[in-house]
Amino acid sequence: MKLKEIQRRVTSEIHVNVNMIRRRKDKKMVKDKLARNFVEELVMLWDYADELRLKNIRSTINLIVNRVTSESPPHFKRFY
Repeated sequence: MKLKEIQRRVTSEIHVNVNMIRRRKDKKMVKDKLARNFVEELVMLWDYADELRLKNIRSTINLIVNRVTSESPPHFKRFY
């Protein structure tokens, strides 16, 4: 979302004027929070897969992730 759109929505929905510096800080804060949530949810998927393996010994459980490089963080692809 563009900064002007953020300002317009905040002004119309909450009736608060927000300056450009505040918009930049808030946008960065939201992006950082979303990135943390993504990592936490991926960790929870691994834990869920491990728990399923313990409870359903004969079941096949695959958690497929993609990596751009070997050092890059995993990106969830599918859960089977």
